[in-house]
Amino acid sequence: MPSIVIVDDREDARTTHLELIRPHVPEGWQVIDVAPLLKIEEYPLWLLEQDCGCLVLDERLTEVPGGATYSGHDVIDHVRERLPEYPIFVLTSYPKDEELVRRFGAVEALLARNEFQRRPREHTARIVRSAQRFLDAHEQRLSELGEVSARIASGGELLGDRTRARAISELLGLAFAAAAQPGRRDLIDGLGSTLDQWDELRDQLDSLLPAEGDESE
Repeated sequence: MPSIVIVDDREDARTTHLELIRPHVPEGWQVIDVAPLLKIEEYPLWLLEQDCGCLVLDERLTEVPGGATYSGHDVIDHVRERLPEYPIFVLTSYPKDEELVRRFGAVEALLARNEFQRRPREHTARIVRSAQRFLDAHEQRLSELGEVSARIASGGELLGDRTRARAISELLGLAFAAAAQPGRRDLIDGLGSTLDQWDELRDQLDSLLPAEGDESE
């Protein structure tokens, strides 16, 4: 089930945002609200495991004692490095925070809480559109990756298939390749193994062929 996830260290803020967003998401979608994860390294994999198409993030994640030791902009940097096209909306009471303003180009929008509360339907529609685009694009890339992998494995490789397969794998990201859905993980792991085998075979064939310009006696 496609999801939108809200991350905020304050439970009251999460509940408020949940109640604002949930009535306006399409049928079949769910909205998840969670406290900041224990480790920032967990975010890319966790988001994909939950089938989350969009992250609605608070900037100040360290206000609750004993909670996160990182800020929202740190999450943005970490997720963007591994999932470069993942949609992130920052919902904050401090829209002029210097760290956030500096990273504005790395997020879909920097939304003030009071503005969001005035127009939740409009903002939720924007969030859903971004999430749907991301999920559709990734499913399409997975499908293409499967087709390319099948051609390579069957010996019907087309020109540029291996280059395209590696490019898609990099775009999906290392966290995506390690996602918990067995079918997706097996597909990408299997593709990597197939590509390595083809590279080895190509090297063996190259070693058997005469160098350019050589002539047989």
